[in-house]
Amino acid sequence: MQIRKTHEESLRATNATTSKNLKAKIGKLVDETRAASKEIKTTLERIESETKDKRSADGFTAEVRLRETQHSQLLRRFVEHLKDFQTVQDQIKKESKDRIHRNVKIGLFLFFRMCSCF
Repeated sequence: MQIRKTHEESLRATNATTSKNLKAKIGKLVDETRAASKEIKTTLERIESETKDKRSADGFTAEVRLRETQHSQLLRRFVEHLKDFQTVQDQIKKESKDRIHRNVKIGLFLFFRMCSCF
């Protein structure tokens, strides 16, 4: 997943400018993913509605069964991808928090080490 890969790059970034650019890129990718998800959801709802209308008009034909099966498979795959996206976002949040905690610990260690020298 592109978001995951970019986040890993941002964790390895050694300067603030690179890190900031990568975070902006992640934000853009997240926004694009959300927009695509919204569009896909709308399309799936439209397909479901059209299939229901077709079933009402034509009855339970082979074409209607095929459309329902295809819709259900697309919906299942869409939900799987959304879950993957949410998992990646959760991992990113956790890793970011861990990085902040680690940096605070290092900062405190250095601060107290400097204080003990006086």
